Amino acid sequence: MKYGAPASRRRDRAGQRRRFGGILTEQGTVGKIKITWVRSTINRNENHKRTVRALGLRRLNQSVVHEATPQVLGMIERVKYLVRVEEVPS
Repeated sequence: MKYGAPASRRRDRAGQRRRFGGILTEQGTVGKIKITWVRSTINRNENHKRTVRALGLRRLNQSVVHEATPQVLGMIERVKYLVRVEEVPS
């Protein structure tokens, strides 16, 4: 069982939303992010395997670029131990 507020509602002491992988998750600060698959999904939860595929990753060490929408950030949060996330400069 998880305790505390969900990640989407956590705030730091100043009342600002926390940064996720170097990307602000506020509505107006959506940018592009580069997602690289770095760890295998062998012996992993089936939902996590499907999430990696849904992100557009087909092979290990493959990278894709996505908009940093709440949906994509939620998918990354679920499989953050399998992927590396970088902010793409605009």
